[in-house]
Amino acid sequence: MPTEFQPELSARLERILQEDAEILARQGSLVLKHRRQRGYWYLRYFVTESGKRRQKSVYIGRADDS
Repeated sequence: MPTEFQPELSARLERILQEDAEILARQGSLVLKHRRQRGYWYLRYFVTESGKRRQKSVYIGRADDS
């Protein structure tokens, strides 16, 4: 997993995975976004808040770290 190279992200990612495990299992996805000629991995998922479906994402790490 990319967080091996960025340990400070491991705790945050682990918390989100535990809190939203059911949602992520159904419709979470890893997304590679490019910014300034570099690739960055994000975990993208949707949650319902106040009756509205919202997209959320969590930064995982840089593509060249994986």
